[in-house]
Parts: sequence; structure tokens; C-alpha cells
Amino acid sequence: MYASPLLRTLQLLSADELEALHLFVASPIFNVERPEETLELFEYIKRFYPKFDHPSLHRDIAGKRFFPHSANPVGALQRTMAQLLAIVRNFVTFRYAMLRDADEPNGTALLHEVQQKIALMRFYSERIFQPDVPQAPMPPVEETGRKSRKTENYFENLNNQARKELDQTLDFTDFDEYEFADFHQFRYLVEQEKAFYEERNSERGGDKNLLAATEQLDTYYLMAKLDQMCRLIHYQRMWRLYEPGSEEHKHFTANRDTTVQIMRALRASGFFQQPALAISCTMLDFMTQDDVTEAERLSENFEALLAQYPGVLPGIRVQNMRIMIRGFWPARYRETKDPRFLEKIFSMQQQQLQQFSAKDLMPSTHFQNMLLTALKLKKIDWAESFFNRYRGSIGGLIDDTQKALLLDIAQAAIYFSKSDFNKAADTLPHYLTYGGLDDIYLYAIAATLDVRIRYELNDLDDEYGERMVHATTTRLRREDSLPAHRRSERLRFFPLAKELYKLKVLRKQDRKANISSPLDKFRLRLDQEIVVDWEWLEEKYAEFLKTENK
Repeated sequence: MYASPLLRTLQLLSADELEALHLFVASPIFNVERPEETLELFEYIKRFYPKFDHPSLHRDIAGKRFFPHSANPVGALQRTMAQLLAIVRNFVTFRYAMLRDADEPNGTALLHEVQQKIALMRFYSERIFQPDVPQAPMPPVEETGRKSRKTENYFENLNNQARKELDQTLDFTDFDEYEFADFHQFRYLVEQEKAFYEERNSERGGDKNLLAATEQLDTYYLMAKLDQMCRLIHYQRMWRLYEPGSEEHKHFTANRDTTVQIMRALRASGFFQQPALAISCTMLDFMTQDDVTEAERLSENFEALLAQYPGVLPGIRVQNMRIMIRGFWPARYRETKDPRFLEKIFSMQQQQLQQFSAKDLMPSTHFQNMLLTALKLKKIDWAESFFNRYRGSIGGLIDDTQKALLLDIAQAAIYFSKSDFNKAADTLPHYLTYGGLDDIYLYAIAATLDVRIRYELNDLDDEYGERMVHATTTRLRREDSLPAHRRSERLRFFPLAKELYKLKVLRKQDRKANISSPLDKFRLRLDQEIVVDWEWLEEKYAEFLKTENK
């Protein structure tokens, strides 16, 4: 029994829900087949909630307890468990589809009321106009003090009340994503129920509320579609969910491009007057931008819209959007190699630095990112000043050994940027030493820096260089914590660097050697593949071109 879906599902219920489930199991309405056996089994299992690890729950022991006279007690037990699981699933369905806590302070209370009204609207809409429904009772004696109401008004009253309750909801900050999606679905269903009602009730012309229902359907669809597409684009950039050329990637790009076309067509027609849709539309426009200036304008417009219309989106969604915006700049820099994206990253990092308190420890990843960004932009003086100022304020490392390795790697990177390659080589720890790093990303930084130093010192092909490249590439290949596309971006660096080094040695041996063909192949790979430290590879390639064109 221990590994059964029944016990695992029961574990996920709260104590109050388990008590409510007891009523379900005991009810002849919900427990029709084998009611006595399933109720007895449930009450027995319930005693061991929530751990369910008691020896009495072993299927052999429980089978003999409940079915001592059966030829196959375990089989009989499993059949009873299956029936009980069906009741549990009905309870969960009822709990999630129908029940909401009317006393909850957030959007749950509102949705509880509206959901009930939608169910009642559907009931009256379906039943009132059926041909076999008897007429309303005619009392033999008129009742005094109570105004009679037409049955046809029941629906209209419910519909108007539901609309009013939905219209009064202006702040969605405390809504979770489920509640926000349900809210817009319910807005659509309220209009859809009215459209169905009028189709049955009226022969007159007009749209029969179809336009209102269609517009609410558009809003419901777009609220979900725009958000999901933004997250999908973000995850594709960060984690490479779908490999280029795969069937899934074709579907992804087609869906993305179609969504952008729909968004732009609707914007041109003035559809995005709703602030929440305007913000979501701006977000998608930002996520698909290639132009740095336009992306920056859109990110500023996004923040301006949030300030102008607070509360039109759930707080958790806004938080996730800001995370996607921060991740956009480095991802687009990797994809486009446009230095303006790197400048934007550096600008954002400086803003972060201004908010950093001298009393706090700077996370190791922040320290690495800020230093390396500055070095890539050739802001060596700034990087050196930053290094000296914050070297004693780094946190997030396991011990002092890891911190010492980080500082040595950072110092070596600064020396390398100043073209002091000998000092860089003396400062960078041996590859067997920095091999003790727990941070695989910092390890990869050290490894590629090691290769660049050996390239400049003309000893990448000596014993140390060969063993270093072999050891580092082997560890990177075996590192499970690296996503596959991140691993590939790092592993691609080593053969490209070695290819350049071979050309360098060849050119040194024979200045007239024709290296145009291997350079063309190198250029093609650099254009088609994303690789770390491509900036340095581009510099070395440019140096070859200069000598080739002389």
C-alpha cells in the first residue's frame, strides 16, 4: 500500500480536507459501490495520517485483516483501494471545481460568489424554456406582503449581480495566477451564459450579446496567451527547451511569430485600451526586440505603465515579468553579439551597485558578473577599482578556500585584460587547484581564461596545456548541473581556441602559409554557434585578418 496513488493523494490533503472527505466516503450519494468495505478501509487508513508508514499498512497484512476469507486477499484489497481512490478523486474534483472559501481575503471570495451565480445562470437558462416544464404555481389564495417575480427575471438578476461584482474588482495584486485566470474566464462565461440565454429566449434581431461574449473571450485568451508566450520565449533563451531545427522548435517559432502578428494587428486597431493587456503587449514586444534602443524604450514604457496602473496584474506576475526583463539583456547579447546590449547590462549592474549596502555581503555571482562585464567592455580601471573595493565583501561561498580561488581568478583576469600575461599565468591557480571549485560556472571561467593565457604565452600545446584542456573539458562534459546548451556553449570554446592556436603556430613557421580556408571555416562556426568568450575569439580572428590582408 505504501507506494499507492491512494496514500500519496491522501497525504496531499489537509487535516480539514480529510475530515470533509470522510463525509464523502460515508455518504451513499458518493459511495455507491462496496460502501461498507470502502468506508471501513478509509477509517482504518485515516488513523495513520499523514505519514502512512505504519507496518499495519503493508498490503499483505491489511489484505488479511480486511479479507481473511478471500482466496486472494491482496487482490480484494486492491479492488477496494481502487474504489476508494475513485471517491477521493471525485472529492478533489468537487473541491477544486466547485468549492471556494467565501471568507478568504483575496480573490477567492469573489470567485466563490461569481462561480455560484454562473452555475445558477446555466441552470435557469437550460430549464426555463424547456417545453415540458410546468407553469409556475398559481396559489389558490393570494399571498400578501410579498411581490411576485417572474421566473424569467431570475437569470437577468443573477447576470447583473455577477457583472457588478466583477466590475468592482480593480486591484489584482493579491490574486494568484489561478485566481487571475479564473477571474477572466468567469467574465467570459457571464457574457457567454447571457448569449446562450438570449439565443433561447428571443427571436428578435441583434447580436444577442455575442459581441460582448466575443470581446471577453478575446481578453481571456490574450491574458493567458501573451503571458505564456513571454515565459516560453524567456525559457527558450535561458534553457534551450527546443533545439533549432527540431519539430518542436518549428512549432515554437511559428507560434511566437503568429502571436506577435496578432498583437501588432490588435494594437493597430486600438484593441489594447485595457491597461493589463497594454502591459502584457508591451512585455511581448520587448521580449522579441532585436534593437537595443527600442528594447530600452519598451522596458521604460513597461515600468511607466505599471506605475500608472497599479494592481491591474497579480503581484506575482509582475515580479516574474521583471525577472524576464533582467534576463533579457544577457540572453540577447549572447544571441546578437551587439555590444549595446552589454553596455545596457553594465548600466543595470551599476544601478544594482548603488543600492548595495556596505554592511551587506555581495553574492559571489554578482561580483563575478560585474567584474567580467567591465573587462569585456575594456573598462579595466573601473574593474580594478571594483575588485579592490569589494574583494573583502563577497558572500555565498562555502569556505575561505573557495573565496581565495575566486579572488585569484579575478585578479588573473584583470592582469590578462592589461596584457600582462606572465602575471596572469603566475596568479591563476593550477588547473588541478581550481578544479576544486564547487561553482561550475566559475570553474569554466577559470578554464577558458587558462586557455587564453596559454595561447598568448605560446605554450597551449605543451604538456600543461594539453592536460589542462583535457581535464577541464572532461569535467564540463560530465557536469550534470549544467544545462545542455550551457555546457555546449563552454565546450565549443576549446576546439575553436585550439584551431586558432594551430593557425598561429603555422603562421609563425611560414608567414606565407595560406590559411584563408581554415579561417573561413572558423568564421562560419563563430557566426552560427553561441560560444563563451567569443569576444576574445573575435579579436584573435581580426588579428589574423590583418596579417592576411597585408
